[in-house]
Amino acid sequence: KGVCSEQDEAPQELSSTPTPPSLAARKHLDQTPSSSEMLSSKALVDTDPASTRFSNCALVEIIHLHDCLRNALSSLQSDVLSLQTTFQKCPPPSEEFAEAQRQAEARFKVIWSVFQAHSKAEDDYIWPKLKEKQEQNIKSGKGGDRNVLEKLREEEYEEDHEEEEKLFQGLSETMESIRRALSTTTTESSTGSSSPISISILVENLVHKTIQMTSHL
Repeated sequence: KGVCSEQDEAPQELSSTPTPPSLAARKHLDQTPSSSEMLSSKALVDTDPASTRFSNCALVEIIHLHDCLRNALSSLQSDVLSLQTTFQKCPPPSEEFAEAQRQAEARFKVIWSVFQAHSKAEDDYIWPKLKEKQEQNIKSGKGGDRNVLEKLREEEYEEDHEEEEKLFQGLSETMESIRRALSTTTTESSTGSSSPISISILVENLVHKTIQMTSHL
């Protein structure tokens, strides 16, 4: 999804932006309980060759943040799989399951909020500015990449973000359903009529959706 050609780097205006999207996102993560895990040294390792290839490009910050989000989603997937294992070993209304549920949902909320802020920055500022710069360079004969320009005209990046937002929304709804079912199960257990079957189905659904999201990004 990165669009920064070697012939024509991103507009200089981007490099002078006071708070690049990834820095703002990292600041947001630092203010949350799970940020230390999400931004561990492993999460900040540049596994994508593009990070080195475009190291002097203003848009390299986007590559770094995408790497960070992918690692955070991998951690979320581990949390969700752990939730599934906990369900099998210590089914609700156990405190172990409740704690695993809270941890997974807390991490998910942080990731989703950062994704939304990052997507808005790309849609409202970064890609329009890149498109403008490409057009200027092509008209002035200073280079530019018509293939990149065509992709930006098709607004594929907005469609990607809309699809990703739907995936996040689906995860959110499943998380909320598990929380509500857990609350109901806890209440029913006091009367001896607890039935965790529905939670089992929801957890399986959550595992599937999390893997789908991780694969998509």
